[in-house]
Amino acid sequence: MKKSKPIIPDDFRIYFRDCDPGTLDLNIHKRFIAERILVYGDRRALRWLRRYLSPNDWKRILVSGKNLDAKTRNYWLRRFERTDQT
Repeated sequence: MKKSKPIIPDDFRIYFRDCDPGTLDLNIHKRFIAERILVYGDRRALRWLRRYLSPNDWKRILVSGKNLDAKTRNYWLRRFERTDQT
């Protein structure tokens, strides 16, 4: 049985206006989707995304993300450090 890909919920499609969100596959476009949500998303979008990404995925995206400015990267690195310590 083929596993279906996670579909970006309608509420979060606003973050992907420049592309067709229906063509995005979280397994293939993981970095792109995560960066968009980290920069523009709200808490609900982050909660949705956290269900699909491992802690290693998050760290890899935060350290090597090409579309994260320094301020955004630093903010999220600090946030994830705090949640790792609890």
